[in-house]
Amino acid sequence: MYEHLSVLILSSDAATVAAVRSRIADLEGVAAACTEGGFHDGLQLARGHAPDVAMIVMDGDGATALALIEEISQVLPATQIFGLSQHDTPENIVKAMRAGATEFLGLPLDKTQLLKALIKATALRRLDQPAAASGQIWTVYSPKGGAGATTVAANLAVELQTKLGKSACLVDADYHSGDLALALNLNPVYTMVDISLNFRRLDSVFLQGTLTRHPSGIYLLAAPPHGSVDTAAIPADHIQAVLDLLRSMYDVVIVDTARVLSEETMAALWSATRIVLLIERSLPFLRGYRRTLEMLDAIGVPRERVDVVISKDSNSKAAVPLDEAKRSLELSVTHTLPRDDETALAAVNRGLALADIKRNSPLRRSVAELARTLFDDASPTTDHKATSDSRKHKGIFSSIFSS
Repeated sequence: MYEHLSVLILSSDAATVAAVRSRIADLEGVAAACTEGGFHDGLQLARGHAPDVAMIVMDGDGATALALIEEISQVLPATQIFGLSQHDTPENIVKAMRAGATEFLGLPLDKTQLLKALIKATALRRLDQPAAASGQIWTVYSPKGGAGATTVAANLAVELQTKLGKSACLVDADYHSGDLALALNLNPVYTMVDISLNFRRLDSVFLQGTLTRHPSGIYLLAAPPHGSVDTAAIPADHIQAVLDLLRSMYDVVIVDTARVLSEETMAALWSATRIVLLIERSLPFLRGYRRTLEMLDAIGVPRERVDVVISKDSNSKAAVPLDEAKRSLELSVTHTLPRDDETALAAVNRGLALADIKRNSPLRRSVAELARTLFDDASPTTDHKATSDSRKHKGIFSSIFSS
């Protein structure tokens, strides 16, 4: 690493401080100037030194340690705060994070984990404040469940990262039944709840620390665990601010949403530069398509942002004819994804990307093509304006959707 770091070590136990300082000194490639102290003068020391890293030992007096973490995070938002404890339980980790810690390390310190954390702190320190957002936000939405939205969202991100060389971040905005972490076989420590509870600290450094990295190179901002009671603490303006900041950090941010038009879903649709609207060729989906467009019109989202994608298409004679839907609903389709249940189910059940299951499967190839189409088409030209012919057309669609 060979970059100078200023480190503040705070603990109620002098022996623990000495052990932490010794471990830092043993690391090769780390040049760290360490200052140490107790909890009683911890905030004063932090103010005086403005360290790059503050290491706070939570053992002994956990309540005071957590209060100190919160105070330092408020006073010195640029300081990376490491919570240290012998008890590296999920509960302890979440408490430290919610108080304002950016890392959690178990005691005694593991040299490899400590080195990784300090390297990360150095890398994050180099990050400039984000310029104007330049990336894209793709919100994947389906008016009904079962269209494969989570599979599509996850694999669009993987294809962008691995095949197109574009940095991609996934956001799971389904706060009641989101499964992106499960679909990618990830176990996130932090979720959108943690960001919202620490919203005053929101910047690119803090936000990056809450993301979970996938082996493909994509990152995930996870939804809260199922059944969490904390989701009410996430206002829509927090979601919009997070998405705007992620746009400055990644080429593409892909948001998976709930099917119901919840507050978080509406925020994701409003913030989107592209809306990937997944439907199937059935009357319930087509009804949902029309209602979705009416809702987007009502909140002022231009129809040019909407890309309609037919999902799970098997060319069945029982499906609604596409030409009929186009005439009746002013439907313009960007892409069609074939039905490939075997590959899709295997990917979901094993927590793998489609490419890892069957690289040449029709579904995987089609998702890869969709990713390229969406990214390359910087100026969508989808025309949803009604023609005189479509307004005159009468039939089953007109009677079903006339209400």
